[in-house]
Amino acid sequence: MKTMIVTAAMMLLLTTASAWASEDSSATFSPVAENQLAFIKLQPSNIIEFRVVNADHEKITFTIYAEKNNKIYKRTLRNDHGIRFGCDMRDFGRGSYECVIEQNGTEIARRTVTLK
Repeated sequence: MKTMIVTAAMMLLLTTASAWASEDSSATFSPVAENQLAFIKLQPSNIIEFRVVNADHEKITFTIYAEKNNKIYKRTLRNDHGIRFGCDMRDFGRGSYECVIEQNGTEIARRTVTLK
């Protein structure tokens, strides 16, 4: 019984680890302050994942710009634990997009992603 529980836990761990691994492993890690990080990551299915850990109930703005600095997406959230969500970019087509995370009006992470 113990072996089965350990095996199930290992399978869960490996499944979670493989879900986070993707073709694009060069995510932007931008320290905000002690114990706070912001992430922008392009998933293989053309979903841009945004994450802010320890948001401290501050105003966090997520913006995506297309060519010529045209704003195509903007979302502002507040949360005291952290924020994680994805933006489905499949309908926007190929090209480069600039993704920005701001905390209380100050940029904390920026990354250019290219959809293929």
